[in-house]
Amino acid sequence: MTSIKKTGLGIALLLASAVACAQVSDDEVLLIVGDDTTTVGEFTRMHAKNAKQTQMVSYQQSLREYMDLYINFRLKVKAAEDAGFDTVGRIQDELHNYRVQAAEPYMMDSELKERLIQEAYEHFGYDVRAQHILFHLPESAKPADTLKAYRLAMAVRDSILKGADFAEMAYRHSDEIARRKKRGPVAFTGREGDLGYFTAFGMVYPFEQAVYNMKVGEISKPVRTRFGYHIIQLLDKQKALGKVSVAHILVQETAADTTEGAKAAVKDKIDEAYDRLEQGDMFEMVARRYSEDAATADFGGVLPDFTVNRMMPEIVAAVYGMKPGTYSKPIHTRLGWQILFLYNTTGVESLEVLRPDIDYRISSNRDMRAEMPLQSFAHRLMRENAMKENPEVFSQFIKAVTDEVVKGRWTFDSTNRIYDKTLFVYGGKNVPLRAFGRYVAEKQRPTSGTKESVVNKLYHNYKNTYAFQDELLKLDDKYPEFKELMVEYRDGIYLFEMMNDKVWTKASLDTLGLEKFYEAHKANYMWPAKADAVLVIYDVREAATEKVRKWINKAYAAGKTDAAQLQGEADKKFGKGAVRVEEGLYAPGESMFLDRIAWEEGVSNDILSGESLKAFAVVRGIIPEKQKKLEEVRGLVITDYQNYLDATWIKELKARYPVLINETVFRQLNGR
Repeated sequence: MTSIKKTGLGIALLLASAVACAQVSDDEVLLIVGDDTTTVGEFTRMHAKNAKQTQMVSYQQSLREYMDLYINFRLKVKAAEDAGFDTVGRIQDELHNYRVQAAEPYMMDSELKERLIQEAYEHFGYDVRAQHILFHLPESAKPADTLKAYRLAMAVRDSILKGADFAEMAYRHSDEIARRKKRGPVAFTGREGDLGYFTAFGMVYPFEQAVYNMKVGEISKPVRTRFGYHIIQLLDKQKALGKVSVAHILVQETAADTTEGAKAAVKDKIDEAYDRLEQGDMFEMVARRYSEDAATADFGGVLPDFTVNRMMPEIVAAVYGMKPGTYSKPIHTRLGWQILFLYNTTGVESLEVLRPDIDYRISSNRDMRAEMPLQSFAHRLMRENAMKENPEVFSQFIKAVTDEVVKGRWTFDSTNRIYDKTLFVYGGKNVPLRAFGRYVAEKQRPTSGTKESVVNKLYHNYKNTYAFQDELLKLDDKYPEFKELMVEYRDGIYLFEMMNDKVWTKASLDTLGLEKFYEAHKANYMWPAKADAVLVIYDVREAATEKVRKWINKAYAAGKTDAAQLQGEADKKFGKGAVRVEEGLYAPGESMFLDRIAWEEGVSNDILSGESLKAFAVVRGIIPEKQKKLEEVRGLVITDYQNYLDATWIKELKARYPVLINETVFRQLNGR
C-alpha cells in the first residue's frame, strides 16, 4: 500500500471507535445520509476514537465539529457504494487480504498458543548442551525407507547403551559427517555430533522439546524432525546465562604445534600468564602482554558480548562455574589455551519483556510451532461442523491420479464422473471431489516422495483451507468487534479510492484546471512588499540615543547607506560592538523593528524593543509586492486546488443525498 493510501486510510480510520451515552439508546438513529443510517452507538464509538487521537478538550465542541466531518465522510462512502465499488475486483481483493490478516487472532487455538509461549519461556530459563547422530530422511519418505532409518537409529542407540562411544558412533553413522566425508577426508576429533550449548528456538521444535524433557546423560530414542531421525544425548543443563560479558587471554595452538615440545611451550606461556594473575597483576595488563588475540589484546582482552549458542562450549562451560569479577584457570579449546575474566551475565528477562519476541518466533513460518495452534483450531472447526469424510471416494481419487503429480504436471480431467462424488460433508454441505481435484491441479509442485504422500499432504491442506475459509465468512456474525473493524477498513478503502479519483489525482494531473484555478486566485499567491533597509541596532546602556540619531542622520544626508561602511564608522565612534549595523530586504514579519514603523524612505525615529534595545531604520527603498509565478508555488496551488475540489464535491454530494440529523437525540448527546 502506498504512502498516499496509508494517508487516505488514516483519514478514514480517524473516524472510528468507542464511547457510550447514558441519556439515549445506542440503537436510536442519529443520522441519515441518503438511505444509509447511523445509530447513536456507531457515531459515539467512532467519535470517541477520533477525539482521543486529536486530543480535543471540549466534548461539546468536538462532537459538533466531528458531526460535520462525519457527514462528509458518510457522503463520500455513500458515493463509493453507488459507484459500484463492491464489484471492483481490485478493491475487493484488497479487502479480502485485509480480512485474512485481521482474522488471524480469531483463527487459532489461543490457549495452545499461550501454552507454547509459556513453554518457550521455561526453555529460555536453561541452557542445554547436546550431541546427536542424524539419520537423514526426507519428510515425504516412503514407509519402507522410514522403517529402515528407524531400525538403524535404534541399532546405533543400542550399541551406545552397551558402551559404544557416542562420538565414534556419530563419526561412523551420522549423515551430517557423511556429507562432510564426501568433500574429503575427515579426521576423528572426539567431538563429533556435539552441538554446543543452545536454548529455546536454537533447534527445530521436536528436537528442542526432546532435549528439554531429557535428563543429563540420557540417550533418547529416535526423534523425528524434518531432517530425519536423531539419537540425542543431553550433556549438560544449566541456569541460563543470557548475554555474557568476558575478557580473555589466548595463547594459540596452531596445526603446526604437533610436537610435545611445541605443545609444552604453549602451555608454559598460558601458565606464566596465570601466575601473573595469581600474583595480583591486573587482568587487562596481563592480557596486553600475553594474549595472542590481536583483535582484543590491546583492549585488555575484552570480547564482544555473546550468548551461549555463539561461543565454544568449553568457554560456556567454564563461565557457569564463575562469579562476576573472577578469572578462570587455563582452559584448553580448539584455539589453544585461554583464561577468562567474567564481567557479568544478564540472565533471562521477564516474560513480559520477552513475550513479543517469543510470540513472533512462534508465529514465524520458520518454526513448526506456528502450525500447531492453527492445526488445533482446524480440528476444532471440523468437530463443530460435523465433518464426515468419505475414505472410499478419496481412495478412488488416489487411483485416478497419476505419478505426474509428483512432477507437478498432473492434468485434471473434469469430464471424469468420479469427480461428482462427495469427498466430505462439512456443516451439512456436500463438498464434491471435483473441488479437491481442481485444488490439486493448482497446488501441485515438483517434489520427492510418492503420489500417495503428495496427495495426502494436499488433502490435509485442503481440509484445513476449507475449514478456515468457511470460518472466515462467519467471523462478522460471531465477533461484533471484528465486523466493526471490517466496516471501518472497507469505508477507509472506499474513501481513499474516491478521494484519489475526485481530488488527489485530479489536482495533480488536471493541468488545465490547475492553471484556471491559479488565474482565478492569483491574489492569494503574491510575493509581499519588501523594505530595502539598513538597521542600526544598539543598547542604550552602551550608546546614547541622541548621539546615534545625530550620527546616522548626518551619514544619511551625506549619502552613506552601505552597511559595511556604516559599521566601520560606528565602531570608531561608539566602540567596537556597541552598535550593530545590518542590511537586507525585509518582508513583513521578518524584522521586529521594521514591523513597528510605517515604511517611508529615510531615517526613522528610534524604535524601542524590550527595555534597552533600540534601532534606527534607514529605508533605502520599498519594493512593491509581486505576483508569484505558478511554477514557483505549484505545490501550494495543488493543495489549495485539492481543497477546492473537495469542497465543490461535498456540495454536489449534499445536493444528491439528503442529510438528516436527529437533532433531538443529538442535543442530548451534546449536552453531556
